[in-house]
Amino acid sequence: MQYCAYDLENGQNHLVSYVGTALQLFLQNLQNPQNPKTATMKKQSLFIILTIFSLLLLWKMYLPISSIPGKYVNNNTRPILEGPSPIAQGQDTLILFEEGTFTSKTWGDGTYEVETSLRGTKIDLSYTFAAGQGGFHTTVSKSLLGNLKIWLDYDLEFYFEKID
Repeated sequence: MQYCAYDLENGQNHLVSYVGTALQLFLQNLQNPQNPKTATMKKQSLFIILTIFSLLLLWKMYLPISSIPGKYVNNNTRPILEGPSPIAQGQDTLILFEEGTFTSKTWGDGTYEVETSLRGTKIDLSYTFAAGQGGFHTTVSKSLLGNLKIWLDYDLEFYFEKID
């Protein structure tokens, strides 16, 4: 049996699943200790594992607003309904400025707002186009190495990745 916490917004479940499986096996062994010293060592190991897992989770979730402004490029290679053209049609660049404005080939000039919470970081892009006002609401994530991604379509793995 695997423990799995599936994040519907980002579709991330791998790390939690593997740690949950290891934790379950560890707890099964903890319930049947061979000797008292082994049980104490196992409890200490469990504490260390949970601490490391918590720190990794906090690192991945913590995203200061000041780290979001910068230059992002898209990675998509297939057409999508809304958003930047595929790379085959010319790579789109999204530049987020510190004062809350942005510019891109697809959406033109506009404004953005960032919202952080325990559930993650979200960004709202607002822009004007020929038919009026438009907007795009999406999430911002950080890999364990610290690379920022603004997601266009998580299922198709289309995103803007921060390069500067």
